[in-house]
Amino acid sequence: MNSRIIRLEERARAPIARGIDLVADTVATTIGPCGRAVLSGRPNRVPEWISGGYAIAKALEDDAPGKRSGIVAMRELAWRTAQTVGDGTATAILIARALLRNGEKAILAGHAPTELRREMEREARAVIDALLAAAEPAEAADFLAIATRAAGGDAALGALIAEAAATAGPNGAVTIARALTERDESVHEPGMHFETSWASPHLATDPGARESVVEAPLVLLYGGIIETFSSLARVLEMIAGAGKSLLIVADAYGDEAIGTLVQNRKAGLAVAAARAPGAGLWKARYLEDIAAATGASVIAPHLGTTLEGLRPSMLGRAGRARVTARGLTIIEGGGEPAAAARYAEGLRLTMEAETSLSLDREKHAERLARFTGGIVEVRIGGRDKREQDARKAQAERALSAVRAARREGIAPGGAAAYIRAAHAGGSGDASDAAALARRVLAGALAAPTAAIAANAGLDGRAVARSLAEAPRDLAFDVEQRCMAPARTLAEPVAVLTAALRGATSTATTLMGVAASISMYSE
Repeated sequence: MNSRIIRLEERARAPIARGIDLVADTVATTIGPCGRAVLSGRPNRVPEWISGGYAIAKALEDDAPGKRSGIVAMRELAWRTAQTVGDGTATAILIARALLRNGEKAILAGHAPTELRREMEREARAVIDALLAAAEPAEAADFLAIATRAAGGDAALGALIAEAAATAGPNGAVTIARALTERDESVHEPGMHFETSWASPHLATDPGARESVVEAPLVLLYGGIIETFSSLARVLEMIAGAGKSLLIVADAYGDEAIGTLVQNRKAGLAVAAARAPGAGLWKARYLEDIAAATGASVIAPHLGTTLEGLRPSMLGRAGRARVTARGLTIIEGGGEPAAAARYAEGLRLTMEAETSLSLDREKHAERLARFTGGIVEVRIGGRDKREQDARKAQAERALSAVRAARREGIAPGGAAAYIRAAHAGGSGDASDAAALARRVLAGALAAPTAAIAANAGLDGRAVARSLAEAPRDLAFDVEQRCMAPARTLAEPVAVLTAALRGATSTATTLMGVAASISMYSE
C-alpha cells in the first residue's frame, strides 16, 4: 500500500537543501587545478575514481525522499549543462547551491519570493550579457591551456586534444575513441561528422561508451520517416545472411521501425541508425553530402523513390560508422573518387555564388570543409578499462571546452570573470528588489572561485574579494599563489554562460517550493 507524506514550507525545503548540499559539498572538492577525485564504490564492483559534477551527481544516492529530490535536481542541472557545452557542470552546481541558499535567507527575512525570483533571473541575464560583451576571440595558444584544465590538469592529454583541434581546423571534426593499446594516438582519416542523434540507445554496441559502431557498413539514406521495416525485411535478411553491417540515416523513425531494428540487432545484424542531420532544407542537402561521400542514392518520396523499390545499387558504402546520442561519424566513404571531386567542386562554386546571405555562405563553407577535410580521431589508451574510461571522459570534456572556445570565444580569468561581471552594474535597475537580487547573485558567483582557492589550501572568500578589486587584466593563479595575466587562465565563455543560465533556472525554480509530497510503501 502506498502512502503520502506532505510537508509544508521549511519542512519541505530543508530536506531538499540537504540533498543539494551533499552534491555541492562533494563536487566542490574536485573543482580547479588542485581539486581531488571522489572514490565511488558499489556492491560487487571495483571502486572507481570519478570527478566532474555530472559523474558525481550520478553516483550519489539517498533513500530519504526530500533529500533525494535535491540530489536529482542537481543531477538534472549537471546533465543539461553537459548536454549544452560538455563542461562546467561543477560550476553550475556550486552557483545553484549558493543562489538557493542566499535566496532562501532573503525570503525568510520577508522578501516576496516571486519578485525576488524575477529580479534574480533579470540580473543573471545582465551578467551573461556582460560576459559575452567581454569575451575575446580564442587563439591557437589558448586551446592548449583550456584543454589541459578541462582534462583535469593532464598536460599530455590536453596537448593531444589541442593538436587534434588545430589539425582539423575551424570546420573540421575531432572524435574521441578507445585505443587498442595503452598509448594515446591521433589519426587523421578521410570522413565526415555531423551533429545529430541516434534513433535509439538500444542499438548501442557499447552501452558504457553510449555509441553504436559498425565496420564496413552498407549505407541506406531515406529522406522521410521510416514507420516500419516490413518492406525491407527481405533486404535486412539478405544483409544479415551475407554477414554485412548496415548504417541507416533517416529523418525520423516510428516505434515499430525501431523495434524491428532492435530485434535484428539482438539477432546478430550489425546495424546503426541515425537521424538525418540538419533542419529544413539543410536536412536534404546534408543527405546529399553523405550520398556523394558514400556512393549511396537518397531514397525519398519527393524524388520518386520508395523503400519498397530499394535495390542493392542504391546502398552506399563506408569503412566505418559511429553513431552516438550527439553525432554521426562516417569514415572512408565508398563514393567514386572522381564523382566526389566533382561534387566538392560544385559545393565550392555554390559557396562562392552565395553573396546575399552570409549564413548560407557559412553553411556551404562548412559543408565543403566537412566533405574535404576529413576527421581527426583521438584514440585514448589506458592500462585497464577503468583508466581508459576515465581518461576518455576527460578527453571529451577537453574537446567540448575547445569547441566552445572556438565557437563563442573566451572569458579571461575564467571563474574570476563571474566576479567582474557581477560588479559591472547589473541591469541598472535601482529598485530595492533589484539591488537585493544583485547582492544574492554576486555572492553566488564567487562560489566557484572560493572552492577553487579552498582546494589549494587558501582562504577562498579572501581570494574572491581580492579579485573584485584587482585590475581586469589580472586573475588569481592558485597553483602559483599569485596574480597572473587573466588571459592565461581563460575559460570558454559558452561554458560560463551555460553554467550560470542553468544554475539560475534551477535555483529560482526550487525557491518557489512551498510544499512537498513524498510517496512510500507500507
